[in-house]
Amino acid sequence: MLTYAVRRFSILLITLAAASLVIFVVLEVLPGDVALIILGDAVREDTLAALRVELGLDRPASTRYVDWIAGLLSGRSGLSHTYGVPVTDLVRDRLGITLPLALMAIAISTVLAVPLGMLAATHHNRWRDYGVMGFSQVGMAIPNFWFGILLVLLFAVTLRWFPSGGFPGWEAGLGAGLWALLLPALALGLPEAAILARVTRSSVLETLRADFVRTARAKGVAERAILFRHVLRNALIPMTTILGLQFAFLLAGSIVVENVFFLPGLGRLIFQAVTQRDLIVVRDVTILLVALVVTINFVVDLAYAVIDPRPKTLA
Repeated sequence: MLTYAVRRFSILLITLAAASLVIFVVLEVLPGDVALIILGDAVREDTLAALRVELGLDRPASTRYVDWIAGLLSGRSGLSHTYGVPVTDLVRDRLGITLPLALMAIAISTVLAVPLGMLAATHHNRWRDYGVMGFSQVGMAIPNFWFGILLVLLFAVTLRWFPSGGFPGWEAGLGAGLWALLLPALALGLPEAAILARVTRSSVLETLRADFVRTARAKGVAERAILFRHVLRNALIPMTTILGLQFAFLLAGSIVVENVFFLPGLGRLIFQAVTQRDLIVVRDVTILLVALVVTINFVVDLAYAVIDPRPKTLA
């Protein structure tokens, strides 16, 4: 187990190093003046020269890259050109919204998808199976931002049960914060539940046909015990993969939904940074999102070793 974990962690570090190099080259080394991109074409030459010095563009690219990585490792991020504050301060505030939103969305997805997938698998080729598959097909076809707009029109504009957007801040209370995040979490979680339900159904169906299930039935083990003690654990392996990928997507890919609901999260921050040409924020937030995705994949790999001991023998 330890050898397996060390190998996966080494892959994590190599992936982060490669990603940081790609991000730096794309934003600061490829042809194009970073200072000119930030300030625009109508800027005065002396202002442009001052910004180049401020950004360190007068130094070699290798030196700037090493300084950037050293700053990230020591907790010193760059200074946002738009907001005039360190990027870590911006990220700290925005992550307090995006992370709970992603956790709520993945919880909604799991709570809905796993029972529905098991229901469809245990009633294979019957009306319940067809109903779950129909739901999943519709869920996968609906874009989450469009589904979010429908939720706003129904529950915020028509019924007035939820706010249409914005975030009151956690200082307003845990209940008020979670209430404001519930609609966007539904907009993100329900389409993901459609995907997870199909994966759960397929995985449970495959496991139900395994020899050990037939043996357990022959021994007289109750069907409920077979389903929850034996089938579900073996079916968790592909489900864990999808859950990890979905959580990583919810953290890094909620830009549009956060803009629909005017949530000041990481997605909205990077969207604003791109539109405002704040490449310092784009660079630092992008590497943070990459680090979160890679870390989640690392945790999923470790979960494999707990659910199924076979990966340990491959280390």
